Amino acid sequence: MVASKVRSSSKNIAWLPSNIPIIQESIKGRLPEDKVTSFIRKLGEEHPFDFIKARAAYLTVPIITGIIDKHVDFIVGTGFSVKVDNEAAETILKDFMEELDFDNFLRHISRDILIYGNCFTEIVKNKETFSDLKVWNPESMYVKRNETGEPVKYYQWYEGMGFRLDDAIEFEPEEIAHFTWNKIGNTGYGYGIISPHFEIIK
Repeated sequence: MVASKVRSSSKNIAWLPSNIPIIQESIKGRLPEDKVTSFIRKLGEEHPFDFIKARAAYLTVPIITGIIDKHVDFIVGTGFSVKVDNEAAETILKDFMEELDFDNFLRHISRDILIYGNCFTEIVKNKETFSDLKVWNPESMYVKRNETGEPVKYYQWYEGMGFRLDDAIEFEPEEIAHFTWNKIGNTGYGYGIISPHFEIIK
């Protein structure tokens, strides 16, 4: 098991398994489907397709791996730079980007968006200042929206955390940057480029 700290509170410690099975196995295949589905609906909206299956396809189907990696190369290119009139502000931005390893950070976001159609990035603050940006696995992230479609909460939950709402890790909307691609209608999630091919690659 690999521990990833979400925030300083002891409640907000996310234990992200490093040994999740790769080949087309989902949470619903290991636990009673009605129990998992019922609990996920308390957290927010269900994922529109099997995120774990999309990851499995990326990791095990060479042509899909190549297509996505090549797209990521095109998106990030040779990297990004900033230019600001205020030299002090430019120095702060450049230092932050270097500390964050910004190019690889963009690659991570781009890859998640292509695979899952979604990327969830936690905005970590030290008082009023950004201190870090953490990209979380979309397979464990859920969005809860109000009647007008605006996010009101984000939750992180995965098998092994228990089935009480307090077992899930809760985020306020301003704590998560939720990048989506290829959204359909008023759905809370985007769609990646793999899910339309599930029937072909299964």
